[in-house]
Amino acid sequence: MTIYAIEYRYDESLPRLVSDTRPAHRQYLRELQAENILLAAGFLRDAVFDGALLIVRADSAAEVQALLERDPFEINGLIHSVQIREWEPTFGIYSKGFDREFPSS
Repeated sequence: MTIYAIEYRYDESLPRLVSDTRPAHRQYLRELQAENILLAAGFLRDAVFDGALLIVRADSAAEVQALLERDPFEINGLIHSVQIREWEPTFGIYSKGFDREFPSS
């Protein structure tokens, strides 16, 4: 399986809907984690961005899109932009040994 990085923005102009939907969203992420699909997830915050980063395993970008379509944030219309990128880790626990095999220069 391939690893994908998903960066998305959600609509913070609807704080009540976001806070009301967050428990179901987090439960969905827990289910993906239990299935070994979700590797990591967390907030991305700066002065102009409200969103998150998800790292998932999937066979294709289309499969990743299907996962997002089942997310309660998406179902409730809170996600307004998404970038799905294939990610090839070269260091760390998901690196497939590249950090030991690749030359340092």
